[in-house]
Amino acid sequence: MSTTESPARVESAQDVLARVRDLVPFLRANAADTEMLRQVPDKNIDALADAGVFRLTLPKSRGGFEASITEQNAVLAEVARGCPSTGWVCTLINSVNWMIALFPDQAQEEVFSVPGVRAAGVFAPTGKGKRQDGGILINGRWGWNTGSPNAHWAGLAALVEEEDGSVAPQFVLIPYSELDYEDDWYSSGLAGTGSRTTVAKDVFVPNHRVLSVQNLATAQYPGSTPSAENPYFRSPGVPVFIAASAGAPVGIAGGAMDVFLERLPGSTITYTEYASQIEAPLTHHQVAEAKLKLFSAEAHAARAGALIDEHVGTELTLENRAAIRGHAGHSIKLAREAVDILFQASGASAIQSSVPIQRYHRDIQSLSLHALMQPNTNTELYGRVLLGLSPNTTFL
Repeated sequence: MSTTESPARVESAQDVLARVRDLVPFLRANAADTEMLRQVPDKNIDALADAGVFRLTLPKSRGGFEASITEQNAVLAEVARGCPSTGWVCTLINSVNWMIALFPDQAQEEVFSVPGVRAAGVFAPTGKGKRQDGGILINGRWGWNTGSPNAHWAGLAALVEEEDGSVAPQFVLIPYSELDYEDDWYSSGLAGTGSRTTVAKDVFVPNHRVLSVQNLATAQYPGSTPSAENPYFRSPGVPVFIAASAGAPVGIAGGAMDVFLERLPGSTITYTEYASQIEAPLTHHQVAEAKLKLFSAEAHAARAGALIDEHVGTELTLENRAAIRGHAGHSIKLAREAVDILFQASGASAIQSSVPIQRYHRDIQSLSLHALMQPNTNTELYGRVLLGLSPNTTFL
């Protein structure tokens, strides 16, 4: 895994977007290899690092761009358009990279000392910790650790027993060199994300690499001087993650449209008199409906991002937090429906592994099942809040 990143002439998020658009054919050509490896190959990571993708959410003082959610989603959609697995890994890495700047200054100095640093992690507190002098002793297993083979640092949540016997969730930073893993990522969708299980066995984490999950939820980061003074790092973690996750599903739907249209010329509708599928009114309806759903998915994703971008440095209301989940969930629902239409219009030959649209179809089905992206759950939550009821989750 390369740890170097050329600064090239990438000086803004717009420059990153332009570079990534040029990489879409390259990423698509590598998509089958990505699935076979069950993780993103180094050649993808190196090309994206060179394009500046992993600098999107880093502090400007560290060579980053502090890109808005809108800018992030534009880039991440293009990555996912080329390769859904790579797009989702880039989404997670940029989210956890953003979180590094929420930790105390000493932790930032330590983590950012790695050139071209990439962090990945798990927000579910499936590990356990016990407070000791100067830090926490961590043990546990974290499944679904997307992008972990491509990262240097892990951000992991754990339930920590304090000295008085109380238990509270903490988010900790650990180098992957101090962690083990289980080679257990075998999936039908997003197969190339390397979302294997990470294992910690008696790993000591010093206090400066510990962040209270409560602080993460309330956007209170008292230990970090740069974050305390920079509105970009004063947003609550969960809404930021969800809003920045809306780009990849839109990109997957856009990629499905690309490969469908590329394959359409010369296609027929078997057992009909249509010599060309393009001539069939059914095809006209299918393509138009898929495109309109894609436009609508883009609009909802954009609204989720705008709710963060328009409130940088200010407190998010409960309704806005719920709305972000609602818009993100509805966006992925529409993106999934668009891909479903195109897949059904592709005929039986589309189930062959050599036909790219089957990969987009499997990947969007998988991503729409993510617990924080699931359309039904998110729509219910948004409706509860709109009706004045308390939310049935703390993940807001």
